[in-house]
This record gives sequence, C-alpha cells and structure tokens, in this order.
Amino acid sequence: MTSTKFPRLLASFSMLLLLLPMVPGWSLTAQAQQSSSGNPRVAVRRQSRVKFEPPKGQPAPAFTIGGGRRDNNNNTCTTSSRTARSLPPGNQNSNQALTALLPTTKLGLTVSSHPTFMVYVPSNSAKAVEFTLENEKGEGVYQTTVNLKSNTKILEVPLPKSESALEIGKDYKWVVSMICQQSGPRDPFTEGVIRRVQPDTALTNSLRTAKPLEKVALYAKAGIWFEAAVNMVQLRRSQPNNPEIASAWQDLLLSAGLERIASEPLN
Repeated sequence: MTSTKFPRLLASFSMLLLLLPMVPGWSLTAQAQQSSSGNPRVAVRRQSRVKFEPPKGQPAPAFTIGGGRRDNNNNTCTTSSRTARSLPPGNQNSNQALTALLPTTKLGLTVSSHPTFMVYVPSNSAKAVEFTLENEKGEGVYQTTVNLKSNTKILEVPLPKSESALEIGKDYKWVVSMICQQSGPRDPFTEGVIRRVQPDTALTNSLRTAKPLEKVALYAKAGIWFEAAVNMVQLRRSQPNNPEIASAWQDLLLSAGLERIASEPLN
C-alpha cells in the first residue's frame, strides 16, 4: 500500500515544483534573489525604483521658456583661453550646454517656501554665473552672482531665508547666465519655471517615516521635482561610492529627460 502511494506523492511534488515559477510572487522573488547573487548591478537597479512622474492636473506655466541660448552657435563660454576651466580627460570636445535641472516641460514643482535651484555647468572659462528670479508680473524677486569653482558641475543656488517666500500656486521664472570673460548679449543662459504647491496629506504622512532614498522616490512619484532632485544630489554627495544611490540618481534623471547629464559627475 505504502509503495503504491509513494510514486504518486513524488509525482505530485515534482509537478508543484514545475508550477511554482508560474506564481507571480514566487517568480519575482526568485528573480530578485538570482540578480543579487549573479548580477549585483541589476539587483541595485531593482531596489532604487526612483522614477519621476509628471504631476497631473497642473496648469501650463505662466511663462514662455525659450531654447536656452541667446545664440545657436554659443552654448558655453569659450574654452580656448589659458584661464579656461580644465576639461576632464577625454572630454575636450564636450558639447554639453548649461542646463537647468528640470524635467523636459521646464516646469518644476516645489513644496518649499525657499527652495534650492540647481543647474548643470559644463567645463568653460566663466568665473561666475548670475541667477535671477522674477514673478508672474516680470518683477525681479531675487538676484545674485555665484562664483564658480574649477570642478563645479552641479551648481546649487538656494533662495535665502531672508528673501520673501514663494507664494503657493504662483509661478516664478528663474534664469542662470554665465558671466563670460567678454560679457555681452551672447552670454549662454538656461531658464525654467518653478511653482510652489501645497503637499497632500498622504505624501506628508509617508515622508515622516521614510528613509532618505525613499523620500526621493516619494517626491518623484508625486511629481515634486525640486525636493526629489535636491535630496538626490545630497545623497550622491554624501555617499559617492554607494551603487544603489548612483543607480537611483541615473534613474531619476533619465525619467525626467535629463539623460545627457545622467552620467556626468557632480563635482
């Protein structure tokens, strides 16, 4: 009797093993474990899950944003001078342009009253940039000049607490212009629009217990670009050798249409 049942049990168990990979939950877990042991880079990719999702239901910007250069043949200050900021090895022919860290719409949302603006600065001969912020009436709200270091790549320009807070629901245009050695109307510039919004309760509650990288993911999923980008840059600078954070940084930029600078260094 026992000898008759054993082959049947063995056959049933074998069939169960064949069916397990078809179960969604088991399959996903197995693939993740396999990636962790066989390809750590893939495993890191699965963990980051940082993707910017454009906010829904937002009106069009109150400003018209141009192409980003006053001259089609001039996307950076010349690098031919002896005083030019040195280009990294193998990148002497870089065609990168001064670029506001913004989604392709050029509109970025923030929940901060005094946000931090960021711009990618290619290697060039400029010693400083000029930052300007204006309201929907075209009135200047804030202006400052920021000196560039020789290795500056991602430049951060915070709006000082001493300045007036951004109003919720209002658009502001911000412009960053290079101050070239021979300054003039052809100085390269980049621009964008920032809009302060009120965060919803669900997002606020989730952020309270979230870890640093989880906060980036939450902001990105909610379409709050400025906080997602600033928190991501801070993580990259504080943990430059963390592969998970490096992967999340690329994921965030790629999802926002900033693939041209996704692999560029921060400094």
